[in-house]
Parts: sequence; structure tokens; C-alpha cells
Amino acid sequence: MTKNSYQKPSQQTKEQTRLIAQGIQKGIDLYKKQQKEKQEI
Repeated sequence: MTKNSYQKPSQQTKEQTRLIAQGIQKGIDLYKKQQKEKQEI
């Protein structure tokens, strides 16, 4: 069972990296929105 989990790490990390990148992008967009709102006030 341990051998199996070591055979597929690359695919999982690619998916995780993609999701993390998406999350970061969303966070940046949200941050920029908040900064704009702060400046307007």
C-alpha cells in the first residue's frame, strides 16, 4: 500500500499546484478589490 502512494505523487502535486495557484489568484483579486475600496473611502 505504501508503494502505491509513492507511484502517483506527480499527478497529485500537479493538481494541488493548480488549485493552489487558483487560490492565490483569487486571493490577489480579492486583495486588490479591498485595496480599491479602501482608497475610495
